Amino acid sequence: SILLYNASTWSMTTTDEKNINSFHRRQMRIIIGIKWPQKINNKKLYKKTNTKPISIEITERRWKMLGHVLRMDKDSPARKAMKFYFEKRSNKKFRGRKRATILTTINRDIRRTKSKNEHLNIQELKTEIDLHNIGIAARNRKKWISLVKLVVDAAYSETSQ
Repeated sequence: SILLYNASTWSMTTTDEKNINSFHRRQMRIIIGIKWPQKINNKKLYKKTNTKPISIEITERRWKMLGHVLRMDKDSPARKAMKFYFEKRSNKKFRGRKRATILTTINRDIRRTKSKNEHLNIQELKTEIDLHNIGIAARNRKKWISLVKLVVDAAYSETSQ
């Protein structure tokens, strides 16, 4: 529970996901008593512990939290912050690698899900209009739950390869 505290707000790169999954597997091996020279592959480890990669849990939490925020009143601080991001976002280029934000992480989730489900009609969040459109989808809780499941399944199929 401590590891996942506030995980729904994390922005993660694919390297971050790999590292946190590796850490989680190491901890599970310690718990079940697998020590060198004993070995167990990752699939068997997840099956034996009846778990899945921790990055999948984080992805699910992120999308559930996004749904909650999108259903909030427009005057709530979280909604204002999202709107502010699109209003004040400058086109200023930064040196170095592209910065990981919660929005870039959500957009990566959307791209990954669309690559697995071509019929998905959710656009990446690039403008305030895109934010409004996904907010409309979030208001229908049953559709949102099925969207979260699609996102999690796409993430899981990519992780398990």
